[in-house]
Amino acid sequence: MNSIEELVLRLRAHLGIPDDTLLDVLDTLRRMKIAGIISDYRRDEDHVLADAVAMWDDSTRTIVLSDALWEGLEHADPEIRFTVFHEIGHAVLGHAARNRKIAGKRQFGRSIEFDEQEADDFALAFAIPLRSASNLDIYDADALAQQFGLSVAMAERRMISLQRYSKYPNRLEDAAEPEDNYAEAMGLMRFNTITWNS
Repeated sequence: MNSIEELVLRLRAHLGIPDDTLLDVLDTLRRMKIAGIISDYRRDEDHVLADAVAMWDDSTRTIVLSDALWEGLEHADPEIRFTVFHEIGHAVLGHAARNRKIAGKRQFGRSIEFDEQEADDFALAFAIPLRSASNLDIYDADALAQQFGLSVAMAERRMISLQRYSKYPNRLEDAAEPEDNYAEAMGLMRFNTITWNS
């Protein structure tokens, strides 16, 4: 099992969120704050986002959300859900704060693109955890999208990983019974519980 899959399983367990549960965005952010994984989440009252919709600020350990995103949190359509989970991914994966759209300039670079892809992978795995795959029709994107609150396109992206694991049942069994070594899993993702509580 790759480290993001394992990290997601451990994070959900740490937050007390069952793997087959549709994540409530606000509840997840509250749990992250209570657990000390993030210091806060807030509306962009200082207008630091410019034309971006969200950002992870590693210096303050805060997830900053645009006014439009903030106002849509209660309804949490698939795009809002994915965006927030993506920012949670940056936080959990220990990425440096940078936003590709800040101040009207798009930033590029191998490390930026890698971090963005990694945060996307995290968001999809966090929304639809691997352990829940054994109870799902992993060939029905519509059902996955509806059950986990993602768009069909996002569910289709996630199906690729789920199907890969279903071809290798021992990987899925490993996911069902992860090792009981939380600190080591966190270390693999470049952060540990000290970061959560600092």
